[in-house]
Amino acid sequence: MTIFKPNCTYCHKRLQKNDLTIMFGKANIWHENCYGEHLEKTFQNAWFREIIILKKVKKSLNRLRSKILSVNSKALDFSKFSKDFDINIISLKSITDTCEGLNNIQKNGIMKTLEKLLENMTKLSTSYSEFLGQHAFSKTELTLEQYTEKNRDVLETLRKKCIELIDNLMDVHHQLKSLEIKTQKKIRNEIKKQIDEIPSKVTRF
Repeated sequence: MTIFKPNCTYCHKRLQKNDLTIMFGKANIWHENCYGEHLEKTFQNAWFREIIILKKVKKSLNRLRSKILSVNSKALDFSKFSKDFDINIISLKSITDTCEGLNNIQKNGIMKTLEKLLENMTKLSTSYSEFLGQHAFSKTELTLEQYTEKNRDVLETLRKKCIELIDNLMDVHHQLKSLEIKTQKKIRNEIKKQIDEIPSKVTRF
């Protein structure tokens, strides 16, 4: 009769008799060293994903803001900006959902803010489409360029609203960024506690 010998959850090597292990059930067994290495890596990478996302969001929003400010109002196409806006909102939602430095009230508040900003960006894109539609379905003999030039003030108003939305989104970024150190410290303290508890959990296989 063959006796089943499990593998280490981390290194996947076959566990041998008298190996120092940490067990979390019959199907989840780690070498002592492997478990410690796993926790150390987790410690070093605490909130690493969120930090990278926040950096990307900040870079994206700054680039988007500069682009909108630098383009002639007649050449603005808000439908092109809405996609980048959506991507940044999705990224900030992801961080908000997993951030351990936020309580439920704070999370709900940020989520509602992001939903409102998304709704406002959609309204802005709709307003721009309607603005172009008025020219397309009007009987005016003005070309699109003449029409946009004549209504430059409308486009400037839309530009200002778009910049305001980007700034509001950056405020959410700053709010989450301010929690970075606090969240990292909390996660690392929890991991350190698990590392300190390793000796008391070790058994021979």
